[in-house]
Amino acid sequence: MKTDIYKRVFSFDKARRIILSLVVFSVIAILSGCANSNPSGPSGSPATVEGKVSGSNSSAGKMFKSTSTESGVQGATVILAMVKANGTLQTVSKAAVQTDINGKFDVETDLSGISNLVVIATQGTQQWKAVVTSQVQSGLKVYSEPLDDQTTIKTNLFIKAKENNDGNVTYAEIENYVSSGIASEIESDSSMENEVEASINAEANAEAEAASNSALGITQAQWNSVVNGEAEAEASLERNLYYANNQSDDDAAHSSYFQGMVNAYLNAGLSADMYIKVLEISERVFLNSTANLNAQVAFSFEQRAEYIKAVIMNYAVQSSFTALGASQAEMNDAINAGVTLATSIKSATSASDISNAYTTYQSTIESDMSVMIGINSSMMSNMDSNLAGYRSTLQAAVTSNASATSVVNAYAAFYASVKAEMTSVMGVSNAARLNAAANVMMILYASF
Repeated sequence: MKTDIYKRVFSFDKARRIILSLVVFSVIAILSGCANSNPSGPSGSPATVEGKVSGSNSSAGKMFKSTSTESGVQGATVILAMVKANGTLQTVSKAAVQTDINGKFDVETDLSGISNLVVIATQGTQQWKAVVTSQVQSGLKVYSEPLDDQTTIKTNLFIKAKENNDGNVTYAEIENYVSSGIASEIESDSSMENEVEASINAEANAEAEAASNSALGITQAQWNSVVNGEAEAEASLERNLYYANNQSDDDAAHSSYFQGMVNAYLNAGLSADMYIKVLEISERVFLNSTANLNAQVAFSFEQRAEYIKAVIMNYAVQSSFTALGASQAEMNDAINAGVTLATSIKSATSASDISNAYTTYQSTIESDMSVMIGINSSMMSNMDSNLAGYRSTLQAAVTSNASATSVVNAYAAFYASVKAEMTSVMGVSNAARLNAAANVMMILYASF
């Protein structure tokens, strides 16, 4: 299922400039990857992993680390390993290599068609690890996220998941929820590792259960496509972080990653709204599971989870606004409100700060919604009262004692209630508009 991608609230014009910069960055990163690979390599020639050892991470406490500002570790010994079913590591590199003056390395393996290999760098008593989610292929090169303390903790959690046979846990899930601040907490209290891995496993299992719930309407083929798309987004993030040269590049890499996660749903024939539904369910189970951790860590996980949700919500609400025929001014409201929400969450110091940020966001979006769906203030007030009632019912049903199945069923019932409410308000003459409006209200009232 925390703190820092954006340093300011963007106007619409600035947002467009950022989007342009992301496109440029992505093209540069892709071209860089092509330039450093050997796509015509002969069958049977080694696969290569290129990466960098950054060493100790100096950005503890941030939602996202900044790898690009760290100097590399020269002279570290690097190998590749495969995680066996019992969580042990088996060396699979052709030979150990040494990092250069910038901490960079190229390590080869005769394996092909294998993903989730582990890069291990050692220097003296220090050791760093990272998972390479890209599938290695003979004659081709893939890229590792720069190795530091945070990637080491995340890799240890991934290995722990393998050891525990927690098959639904992917490295992307760990990437999402373990910030550098949380990694530092785990590093200082190793007993926390088991609890955190168990919470991520609970989140992953809830996500899979939500996807298989008939009420949400996701087919197995679509879900398989989503999982593959999320793996591609994670691999792209690792490559882009390797090529990042400054904080702006790091921010762009993570923004591109979130877009990739949304695209995983879109390419599966689903929607950003469906992503939010699955995310709401799995996040709730995750937060329930982390409630017993110390207060600061529990809040850090909540902040991280809510930030991710806010970013995805922005995509989903904009999509629904488009379907509702929003004016440019209304689209600007949605964009700016979404960025403000994310910015407020990443700077929050308490759960009430996060709650207040959602309240402000809801007020802005609902104000435009009343115009787009053509209802007066009296009707809006009555609708709000009913939707708030459904939210209260949902909130009571998904307490920390609720099972994952109970949480999934409670959200499914909530989504159905909101859809019925919006049908009574709007009628069924225009199904596309009804669905778009209902999805916005589901998003707004599922947050608490």
